[in-house]
Amino acid sequence: MNGYNDMTMTILFVCTGNTCRSPMAAAVAKKMFAEAGLADLEVVSAGVMACDGAAASSGAVGAAARVGLDLSRHSSSVLTPELMCRSALVLAMTQAHKDAVCRRFAEFCPKVFLLSEYAGGGGDVADPFGQHDDVYEKCRDSMAEYIGLVVKKIIGGIV
Repeated sequence: MNGYNDMTMTILFVCTGNTCRSPMAAAVAKKMFAEAGLADLEVVSAGVMACDGAAASSGAVGAAARVGLDLSRHSSSVLTPELMCRSALVLAMTQAHKDAVCRRFAEFCPKVFLLSEYAGGGGDVADPFGQHDDVYEKCRDSMAEYIGLVVKKIIGGIV
């Protein structure tokens, strides 16, 4: 399968700046995959308009901390060809992100999905940037619901 490196499958979450949604999604996914016994999965995140090295937003750090996740050491990453190549599955937060990824990396488009789409639903994950804590928490919880469905798909061998 594409994306396996030394028996590790990489799942990539993508948003705009890699400071809110995709880092929260990656943190939630890491926890869920570990709890499901999927230790050989690598979970990473990047942004289509990110700058390398930015911290997670304070709202994302707080929303993650309130469910026992730590984003305090997160450092944003720009989406690169190497990251796309090593990822077996790329989960974008919005249709605009998915479109941007597919425009820049057309050869990898077959493995790019909306997070909601891959989970069996549809629609964008709204950007909480700069909003109140409850908006970040709703975003986190919405992504966690989708990620739970993704975990079930992966356990079932559908990647």
